[in-house]
Amino acid sequence: MRKYLLVVFLLVGLTGCISGSSGNNTGKAKKQVGSTDKYKIWRLIDSTAVTNRPDVQNLPRKYQALTLDINRAKARLKALEPTEKVPDQLRYEKTNSDHVRLQLPWNNGEFYTFVVKKSNIFSPELAKKFPNIRSYSGEKEEDSRTHLRLDVNPAGLYAMIIAPSQTLFIRPLNDESKIYLCYDKNDVDRNNKKFYEPPVKTQANE
Repeated sequence: MRKYLLVVFLLVGLTGCISGSSGNNTGKAKKQVGSTDKYKIWRLIDSTAVTNRPDVQNLPRKYQALTLDINRAKARLKALEPTEKVPDQLRYEKTNSDHVRLQLPWNNGEFYTFVVKKSNIFSPELAKKFPNIRSYSGEKEEDSRTHLRLDVNPAGLYAMIIAPSQTLFIRPLNDESKIYLCYDKNDVDRNNKKFYEPPVKTQANE
């Protein structure tokens, strides 16, 4: 009888250890997911958030709708300013270099990482006149054929991605909207100036 009770006791104890170990691993996994989520600055949303708005007309034929945490995006880009110190919780990674990594959307709902650096597209006079406008350039990580032009101003973030097979635009739906659109330039009619013209300032459209 004593041997039987001893065996039962050992089995119960072993089961508890395995269960406890499994629970700890689950907790760590959830914590890791949470720590990754806090670095996301984009969120995909349903296109009905755009099509149901009465103030929106002449949309691109195909597009991806998103929202952007503009404050987190600005904080990430501030790491390029030599006099700025960005809180660690707002960084993708600690960096002391002249570039940062920034995720940007594609018109198919995917996200890709770009290596971004400051751009001196503005003359010193214009830079002083418009201190709230920041211009950046970059390349898609692991694909130097895909180039990026990006502007950040009080109205939001504007980007143009030039890939070998397409040109993508990223811009707010309007100056007061937190909704962004990512779309292929070829999905817009040429006479639709609001969406067809490049959303960023470049040497070609100065």
